[in-house]
Amino acid sequence: MNQKEDPNQADENPRIDQQVMSLLLATRAWFANSFDMIMLDGQLAGLSLIRMLIFGLVAAVLLITTWMLLLFSLGYFLSSLGWSITVILLTLAGLTLVCALILIARIAALSTNLGFKATRQQLSGSNTKTTEAEVERPADQNNEVDTYRQNSAAG
Repeated sequence: MNQKEDPNQADENPRIDQQVMSLLLATRAWFANSFDMIMLDGQLAGLSLIRMLIFGLVAAVLLITTWMLLLFSLGYFLSSLGWSITVILLTLAGLTLVCALILIARIAALSTNLGFKATRQQLSGSNTKTTEAEVERPADQNNEVDTYRQNSAAG
């Protein structure tokens, strides 16, 4: 039997244009839903970042306050030992300076990782391949990288 002779057969097999339209509508709905999800994720990330910055600021204030109280306590203890105020203040300033210099040195050592040396070399098109062993890292970071790899492999 031919399709022209049986009108019910046309309803059973939808025409190709109806199938294409259905596919286009489903694709459009998928993209709209995906875009909505991306927008919601972006909003969540933005709000999380703002909260992290606020919490970080509060934590910084609390850490500074704690450091000041520790210095005050140490100064009070040294004054009870008979030290003069000038010597106490110079000692506390020196202690603070030494701590700051240690942190600055650590930051400088970590900043070498910000250069993306292997990535720049790969993107420059040079024929030499950099192995992981050739990438320069500060000695104290070798252990951190190895620990990260072990944790990644285990989990």
